[in-house]
Amino acid sequence: MKKLLLFLCLGVLIVSCGDEESKETSPERKVDKQVEKTNEEAPKKQGFEPRIIKNQETGEYIIQVYVPETATHDEIYKTIMDIQLKKRKNFLNDNIIIVAYSDEDFINKRLIGTHAQWKMEKGATKYMKILQRTEQLTPENKKDFLEYLQIIEALQDSGDDLKKAKKEAEPLMKAKHPENYKDIIQKAEKYLYGIENEKTEEEKLMESAENPKSQ
Repeated sequence: MKKLLLFLCLGVLIVSCGDEESKETSPERKVDKQVEKTNEEAPKKQGFEPRIIKNQETGEYIIQVYVPETATHDEIYKTIMDIQLKKRKNFLNDNIIIVAYSDEDFINKRLIGTHAQWKMEKGATKYMKILQRTEQLTPENKKDFLEYLQIIEALQDSGDDLKKAKKEAEPLMKAKHPENYKDIIQKAEKYLYGIENEKTEEEKLMESAENPKSQ
């Protein structure tokens, strides 16, 4: 029943979006060509200001920051280091985690960063993870990844843990994308949850010291 309700809700959302799109592209709609041209030429806003939220369950503060999609390792490191230097005096006695995203649409209460995580407890680093991306996120991939994330979040809101939510999300994605749902899920998993499987900076440094020739 839970899966059916989720599927129906997603279906209604898609139909609604389709109706809006058909209205906007109707030949009867009058368009101011000059305004349309101006809108096309206007630069799209990128990034977002740092945000601080508190996890009410753990008491942990989460500082969310922006980095470009294909930012280098050093650029990501500098971004999270800069925000830590600016905010550290306010959180010396708290547990915090600085997380980095390239797109605010992926900011989610359960998705702790897509590009970086830096967890500190009372000023001391517990771990730092940085995941550099080498390719731009396409609009189609973003749409698919957000759809997958929203299904998982809905399942978690209904009581599932992450593992169970991912398992139950698969048939829902299959119903929506029967031909390529496995490929979508695989890519979405790598993008959304890749940071969780990334080695810490300390682990990478130790590996580098042990295997200098492999670098």
